[in-house]
Amino acid sequence: MVQDVAQSVKTADRNNLVDQLLGRIAEVLGLQRCELWFGGNGRPTIRENQIVFQFESEFEANRIQRSLQSVLRRAVDQVFGCEFAIQFESIPSTVEFRTLSKSASARSARIPSAQSKSLPIGELLGSKSPPKNSRSRPEFSIDRFWFGSENEMARGAINQTREQVGQFSPLLLFGPTGSGKTHLLEAICSDLRKSRTNMRCACMTAEQFTNSFVQALRATGLPLFRSKYRDLDVLAIDDIQFFSGKRATITEVQYTLDQLSRSGKQVILTSDRPPMELEQIGAELTARIAGGLSCSLRHANESGRLQILKWLCEQRSWNPSDDVLQLIASGITGDARRLMGALNRLWASQLTSGVEPTVEATRKELADLLISNSAGTTLSRIEQVVCEVCGVQPNELKSSTRTKRVSSARMLAMWLSRQHTSSALSEIGDFFGGRSHSTVIAAHKRIDGWMNDDQPFELNSARYPIREAIQLVQRKLRVG
Repeated sequence: MVQDVAQSVKTADRNNLVDQLLGRIAEVLGLQRCELWFGGNGRPTIRENQIVFQFESEFEANRIQRSLQSVLRRAVDQVFGCEFAIQFESIPSTVEFRTLSKSASARSARIPSAQSKSLPIGELLGSKSPPKNSRSRPEFSIDRFWFGSENEMARGAINQTREQVGQFSPLLLFGPTGSGKTHLLEAICSDLRKSRTNMRCACMTAEQFTNSFVQALRATGLPLFRSKYRDLDVLAIDDIQFFSGKRATITEVQYTLDQLSRSGKQVILTSDRPPMELEQIGAELTARIAGGLSCSLRHANESGRLQILKWLCEQRSWNPSDDVLQLIASGITGDARRLMGALNRLWASQLTSGVEPTVEATRKELADLLISNSAGTTLSRIEQVVCEVCGVQPNELKSSTRTKRVSSARMLAMWLSRQHTSSALSEIGDFFGGRSHSTVIAAHKRIDGWMNDDQPFELNSARYPIREAIQLVQRKLRVG
């Protein structure tokens, strides 16, 4: 009987069977734990009538055998039958440490059952021969990121990091949701892996790092955990604001960062806020981050949004008219995911009706998105938020007072009003103290000039770079 089963496996698609086995394991353990333990050398192989799990060390092989043997036994029985034995082995070679990206982790919710013929688990866990007809997401690429003039410093820092790893460490990329932080983080790591094949690089979310640390405390032990992370060449962690309030994890991150930086290794971090607003991750860790290089990321301007839309359409081999794309680019600002959502809706509409979208059809189909883009951002709301963050009173903002503190806040309010409302110049001028439309234009040009010169701006007695000050106000408005 064993020989019959073994022979059937020899003639079957072994990679597909292994993918089915990993799918069964992931259903029990979750995709993240499955990838962590079985995505590298732990990926099972078929050897005659045995399923062999190989690990980097005897310690790890013994640990998995003790803690997961019953889970693996059931999974093997379901896919191969009870005639197959399970073998745990250690190997001397060291492989690149890989972790699941945030966006890949999000796909865990759609892992099909083990009976599915197009199981994506093999693709996610690094199968050399993924199932036929399976579609992988487009790989993140630095060349497919719109920097524009607003993100020139980030572009320069990333290029320098690619050429000389460790020169700017830690490198922090911060910006609002949808500004492309995760895209750049994964793109940098992917580029380094390709250009330097011997480089050990790990890219993960702050949540994944925390979970791994907690698992080490409970089971695997800290020495193995520290060896895994502190021997890397590049450590990239996304959304470090997640560490807020996690004292033990913060301490571990701090010492890991120190070890890598002293060794000339590269640490890359992302956050939704600048270092000065990360006080909840601790003064010591914040100081170490501030001692590296921090670069802000801003949302793409209209020309950038248009280019992003063209890239997205190119990935689908879809060619809507330039007028349609221009309407979307001009009507939807902020988070780039909004652009993708708009395209998804148009794409689905075309697949349903079989008719290519026109400008009028697009305006009708995306009416709620185009309207909601400015909904909730009114002149009154801008006045309220600017007064709050600048420490001025509404009557001062509308008065004839020309002190630097008040006039700067007034110009910022006018600039934001032009950016985030559809109000006419005369309406903005009337609202802020009966000023002329030329005053509004002059205020807009003054703020633009400060941004070009990277001038400091005072918010409640604290001085911020002008771009960071604007991002802070936009976050409070929920438009940035």
